[in-house]
Amino acid sequence: MSVIFLSCSDKRMPTPSTHLQNPETITSLPTETSLTNTHTPVTSEPTPTNTHTFITLEPTPTSTYTSAISELTSTNTYTSTISEPTPTNTQTSTTLEPTSTYTYTSTISEPSATDTITSTSTTTSSPTLTHTSTPILTPFFVNKIKAASGRSFAIKNDETLWVTGYNETGELGTGDYINRNKWEQILTGIIDASGGYLHSLALKNDGTLLATGKNDHGQLGTGDLTRRNTWTEVLTGVSKIACGDYHSLALKNEGTLWVTGKNYDGQLGISEQTLSTNKWTQLLTQVSAISGGDRHSMALKTDGTLWVTGYNYSGQLGTGDNTDRDAWTQVLTNVIAIAGGGSNSLALKSDGTLWGTGGNSAGQLGTGNTEDTNTWIQILDNVNSIATAGSSSLSIKNDGTLWVTGRNNEGQLGFGDYIYRYEWTESQPEVIAIAGALGHNLIIKNNNALWGSGFNSSGQFGTGNNTNTNIWIPIYE
Repeated sequence: MSVIFLSCSDKRMPTPSTHLQNPETITSLPTETSLTNTHTPVTSEPTPTNTHTFITLEPTPTSTYTSAISELTSTNTYTSTISEPTPTNTQTSTTLEPTSTYTYTSTISEPSATDTITSTSTTTSSPTLTHTSTPILTPFFVNKIKAASGRSFAIKNDETLWVTGYNETGELGTGDYINRNKWEQILTGIIDASGGYLHSLALKNDGTLLATGKNDHGQLGTGDLTRRNTWTEVLTGVSKIACGDYHSLALKNEGTLWVTGKNYDGQLGISEQTLSTNKWTQLLTQVSAISGGDRHSMALKTDGTLWVTGYNYSGQLGTGDNTDRDAWTQVLTNVIAIAGGGSNSLALKSDGTLWGTGGNSAGQLGTGNTEDTNTWIQILDNVNSIATAGSSSLSIKNDGTLWVTGRNNEGQLGFGDYIYRYEWTESQPEVIAIAGALGHNLIIKNNNALWGSGFNSSGQFGTGNNTNTNIWIPIYE
């Protein structure tokens, strides 16, 4: 502005042990066996304890024959019905364990005219196997990203603005004060976005500037101090935007710098004892780029000179002292990109060297120590893109590798740990864009897929949950 996953058994019916030779002439039954009893064929006198009845009926179209034999050997058609044991003790089998109460019945019906053998049996079906497929996840492809306190902004190729994260003062512009942990499309025709501590800006492709969120210091530039939870038009003819904690910067098409909001530390550079303003005020001219730190501001002029103003306690202005400024002051030349952090500042020169100044207590300058500096020093080379993220810093080298340094208390550097880095360390390959905020960082890979690492308690990664991560993870729609 940045995620899975039975044995089946068949009950088979008993197989008859002999064949019926003639449906009209049945002479005997085969001997049946059991664990403890012997069955005598029907031709013998029934025993007192086990009775098997064989009945021969005159065949008629509706006559039936009762037998323990169910398989037929004939050119004609017979129907054999086999039933499994039920609570009423009726079973169909050629060999069963006899008891004094069981009855074994087999029915032979008159051959049908169609000479078809019909066999009826009861089977147990196998359990139905249900296959649950893993959903196919679609990477969240974006063109531009910005990160702010507790929230994130992404702009797609179709110029739609998507937001996620903290929204309790209306800074997502959704018309409510409900946090989001899934990316939500909110505007169309957007080419840039930026966020301060609790307010946000969005730039339309026609140069219209929109604002939403907290407005207690006039940072929206609406002429009042009323907060908004919907995007409100505040300025026209704008080409670039930036935010500090409680102040806003806008660069108009003709190169003029406009500011609004808090000015307690001189971050607007108005050169007046004005604590804040709620109206957009024009200041510098011939400006090509702008950036806001927490309480200081940076402006890059068309001639490559860097100008700064505001809070300078840690030397973040790079003026050689720690004195605040309330007027814009030139500090560096041959600059092509700038980034203001919490208490430090970064500047990329035309030769690809990265320079830094200011606070370094967390290693955000990447000098190998924790000493602050109030003068600009070279800290890296072969760089083509830079970003600050609270007390950590990010850069992309010419080969597309991501290098990071500084605070890592939330795992925002993506190394799988929470160890601060005091020197610039390679973190990811194939990166084309970066954005950072206090606690979380976003990157765009060279296939335009969004990745993130760090703090996610407000849903700032849009993953559908609020789980933090200390490794870089791909973000899906």
